[in-house]
Amino acid sequence: MSQHHLLCGSEKRIINGHVGARPYYVRITLRFFERRSQQASQEFVISIPAPQPTSARSHYETQLELIAAKLAEMQTRSRRMVWVRTGLFFAAATGLLLGYAGVENRGALLLAGWLAAAGFMVAIVWHEHLRLKLDELVSHQHLFQRLLARLNRDWESLAPQRLLPEFSDLAFTDDLDVGGHASLLQLLNLAGTLPGRRTLHSWLTQVPDWNAVTERQKAVLALRDKRALRLSIIKTVTASSDGTEDVYGLPKWAEEPRWLPRHRVAHSLSWIGPALVIGGVCTLVLGLWNESTTIANSGA
Repeated sequence: MSQHHLLCGSEKRIINGHVGARPYYVRITLRFFERRSQQASQEFVISIPAPQPTSARSHYETQLELIAAKLAEMQTRSRRMVWVRTGLFFAAATGLLLGYAGVENRGALLLAGWLAAAGFMVAIVWHEHLRLKLDELVSHQHLFQRLLARLNRDWESLAPQRLLPEFSDLAFTDDLDVGGHASLLQLLNLAGTLPGRRTLHSWLTQVPDWNAVTERQKAVLALRDKRALRLSIIKTVTASSDGTEDVYGLPKWAEEPRWLPRHRVAHSLSWIGPALVIGGVCTLVLGLWNESTTIANSGA
């Protein structure tokens, strides 16, 4: 049977295996009791360095290094996929055209052409997956660069922050530099949506009641030591909005003109793939119908 003694001062508290807060060293006292004897217990003292939390600056710098390495790898893979897609497209077009043209080895050419066409479609889907991962990594890179700039008070690297119109007319906002360059708003603002920005601006410019203050303090206390959760929330919101419109950016997307018709080359190329597929299917059906008709006539 063993007991864990409670040690006060600057040491860690351990009671029945539960760890208290903020120690530097842990002192563990083990007492062994002999059931068949009345001997005094023996005490062993072990000093173990307590794990130190990683500082925010070190964490952000490490994440930026990892993201940079991952970006270089993903960009290389994306460039390779461009060549793979191009090769599969020309292989599919060549095989299908020659196969349906009736040259020798027609069956092998058609099989190779359709396999290349299937591979081309798979390559398109996979390349789109890579593109989305690249966009995600770039977004995370910008986030950590922004967080590091906030720690360094590098105001030139931070986007300028202006108060929303409903708050900018308050007389004291200019006197206290609530918004603008090197302001409190520029330091604190990580809101990724328009409602979030409006809430933060109201907190900085309006006097709350005591209940609201205590609720905010509870929220801060709950999130203070949960860096991974806070970063996850910021990443999720950043991926769905740039802070200038509603969540997901659907109103802005719906109001913008369509992208494809404004780019003639891309618009023309977008018709080639479906046209080849439809033409190939129609040609295949006609070829099978002709063969079946020929066999039926020869049998008659």
